[in-house]
Amino acid sequence: DEQTEIGGIPVKVSSHRAMDKYTPFGSALELAALPCLSEIICEQWHPDLPEFLRGNPFIRELTLLNHSQRTLDLRGTSIRKLMLDMTGLQELWLGEDTEQLLFQNKGPDACGIHASEDGSGLTLQFIGEYLPHAELPNLLGLRGIQLKDFDLTGLAAVHPHLKELRLWGAPGNLGNFSAVGGFRELTNLSIFDLFGFGAADILTPEQMPELRWFWMTSLPEDAAKAAKQLWKSKPGMDLQITKPRKPEWLAQNLDNPFRGWDGAEHIPAAAAKKAVNQYRKTRSQLMKLVAEPGEDAQAQALDAVTAYTQTFNKMGFIETEERDEIYMALRGILDALPGDMLQKDTLIEKFDELRDF
Repeated sequence: DEQTEIGGIPVKVSSHRAMDKYTPFGSALELAALPCLSEIICEQWHPDLPEFLRGNPFIRELTLLNHSQRTLDLRGTSIRKLMLDMTGLQELWLGEDTEQLLFQNKGPDACGIHASEDGSGLTLQFIGEYLPHAELPNLLGLRGIQLKDFDLTGLAAVHPHLKELRLWGAPGNLGNFSAVGGFRELTNLSIFDLFGFGAADILTPEQMPELRWFWMTSLPEDAAKAAKQLWKSKPGMDLQITKPRKPEWLAQNLDNPFRGWDGAEHIPAAAAKKAVNQYRKTRSQLMKLVAEPGEDAQAQALDAVTAYTQTFNKMGFIETEERDEIYMALRGILDALPGDMLQKDTLIEKFDELRDF
């Protein structure tokens, strides 16, 4: 329970995490007062941070945002997991122990990445778009999140020794899916909420001899059937093909923030349907209020948010993940409303006041 002070803020000496947003340290060397530290989250640059990291081998995780650096050298540190804003960065030297590099900015970067053994122990995660890093021919794993349109053409030539490929759609379309066969050493493949491919694009066990772990969730129905048929009899295979989607489902759900509820084991089908219907109704009502404003528009908007919240108050299965999705769906509606005729913050406050989940 012993405490010390950093930047005038009392901090437990036993703290495992330091965030410069809440513990405003100037010099990273001030963190030497926290011997149990294993994670640092920085939202601004501290010039002596690399020096501090090299002298503290127990710090394994680092998040670095808004650093405005063009070059960054983390060699000699013990960072295993690096969450890094790549904006403006031109040259990056990773620590010898770095296993995960997670880009924190959307879109492609223009950075040369230097990794131990050309990335043989490194998994890289990008958001939205990926500019292939040819300087990492031995890259171990590649993960893409929030994908709208992603094409696999030519990727295997850049990362021929890839062992793991995981792609999450927003949802989105996956171009040239059959090109995954170019990854001859791939052992793990996971695809979620991605479409634009069919049965003919699913490769056979003969074409992907090393594959041991194959998961696909929320994908075209014909592709799901083909994947199950082709892979179900391969011995020792961890195969999960779930939530096959019909074309009409796609037409209805590409704009549905609750599409993940459809087919989820703990969520009744009627509740998933009710959630999306309420979402569309609320969005329609609020859009109409902005398009045709009246004197009592704010009062009507509050009524719409009340009805939205009460619909979910009646559902008994809501945990943290569902609560976040309900909030983000409402936030998405409000963010899409043009102008500032409605007091959006007041509407969110109403939601927070009324919800009992």
